[in-house]
Amino acid sequence: MTINGALSDDFETLETGFFQFLGTDDHGRSILYHEKPKTDPTIHHRDSLRRVLFHMLHATHSPNGCVLIVNLRTMSMKHIDRLYAKKGFEGIMEAPMAVKALFMPSPTTSWLLHQTVFLPVLLA
Repeated sequence: MTINGALSDDFETLETGFFQFLGTDDHGRSILYHEKPKTDPTIHHRDSLRRVLFHMLHATHSPNGCVLIVNLRTMSMKHIDRLYAKKGFEGIMEAPMAVKALFMPSPTTSWLLHQTVFLPVLLA
């Protein structure tokens, strides 16, 4: 199977740029950037996002591992998808290269409120 065949239904998701390869650092590690708010949950299904994530991780394989930057600063309530977060994280951990560093810029106040106040109340 080719990348074109595997991602034939996911080109629109890929073109959003929510997951990007930024090159390599001085140690030969791939630098990957993830920004889920670039996607529209009403158009880009979580399965499509996960397939793009999977193929990008495999296409940018580095024997030295990777550095993953996850931008949460522009997230809003419409971008919160617990199943995507869980399955996406599992996919990253099962990738053929080790994540050597993970950077997550501080999330916004609304994200923190959701995680610490609203979510525990909803799940209780």
